[in-house]
Amino acid sequence: MIKDSYLILVEMVSSFKKTLSDVTVRMNENTLFIREEKSCIKAYEDTEADDFRIFYPRKDNTPVQKEEAERAYARIAAYEEKNRKLNKIKTDLENKIGQLENILNLDYSRHSHEKC
Repeated sequence: MIKDSYLILVEMVSSFKKTLSDVTVRMNENTLFIREEKSCIKAYEDTEADDFRIFYPRKDNTPVQKEEAERAYARIAAYEEKNRKLNKIKTDLENKIGQLENILNLDYSRHSHEKC
């Protein structure tokens, strides 16, 4: 392989790895948000449900509690969908990186044998 082409492929691998790192960070941030949101929902539901049962024992949920939970679950669903899309991008990047690294390793090994 021509040296310039080899360097271009090395730069591509480096760029893909940077993008992969960025995607992974975004996925981790989304996952953290989902966990925090679920934790808040549980705490809110537990507190509100106990308080509400004391004053209104025949009803399970307050309208405010239901609305807040629905909004939170919608936010969670949106972040889960983002993570599904990011995971596809991550998988594609990992495949491209692997393929390029195989090409680079094959080319490097061919040239190292020719020099011997």
